[in-house]
Amino acid sequence: MNIPNLDAIQAAQQTWRLAARADELAASAAAEQACATMSEAIDVLAGNLAAIGYPRFAGRIPTTPGLARRIRKIERRLGMPLPPALKVFWRIVGGVSFVDLTDYAHVRFWQEQGLAEPQIHCDGLYIDGCDDDWFDCMIDELDARRAAATGTGAPEPFEFPLSPDGPHKDNVSGGAPYAILPGSDWLAPLRHYRWRGIARTQSAPTKSCDLIGYLRTAILECAGFPGLFGQEKFEPIRQRLLEDVPVF
Repeated sequence: MNIPNLDAIQAAQQTWRLAARADELAASAAAEQACATMSEAIDVLAGNLAAIGYPRFAGRIPTTPGLARRIRKIERRLGMPLPPALKVFWRIVGGVSFVDLTDYAHVRFWQEQGLAEPQIHCDGLYIDGCDDDWFDCMIDELDARRAAATGTGAPEPFEFPLSPDGPHKDNVSGGAPYAILPGSDWLAPLRHYRWRGIARTQSAPTKSCDLIGYLRTAILECAGFPGLFGQEKFEPIRQRLLEDVPVF
């Protein structure tokens, strides 16, 4: 069975973090390369999910036309840049969803696999793309925030939500969405995220987890479902899902 090798995943994480700290050219090239292969990895993983009877889901959601314009408008409202790794992800990958946030059919699927204990949330892979709906929502929030802050001093930094947290993805009350702060840091941390599996992933950064680092571990080590990582009944499924998924 050809599945991602842990040593290769850890090496890719280290290479990425070194490049991200080096200079803009190195960071940009590393992010683009990672996201190009990430797109392939998501598509292979999505195909493997479909093959085991997983209910319908979006998978990788390609970028819609007008991305550069939407980014420019958001950055003008902010007066500062969006995180560069996020912009590369949007441009090359788009968005991704391995969960059903309408009917929550994925919850029933995992229940059928015996993964239904109350404390288990699959935390399926999900990152918003910068499509028109997400863009309109962010512009509205930025405008409302600016109006509310008039005369009250400097507002708190604006967090851009990218994903519901693990419990919310499974239709259970949870906490704040996974989010990212604006700025020029290639390793900007994914805020409010924590690994929920009963076993600690070995490829994730030990401290704050940046967007590409999170995606690498979530896809290549957790097979798209970090909340199930370490569960005995998930392990054979994880192995099957990771077949032929390329390391990025």
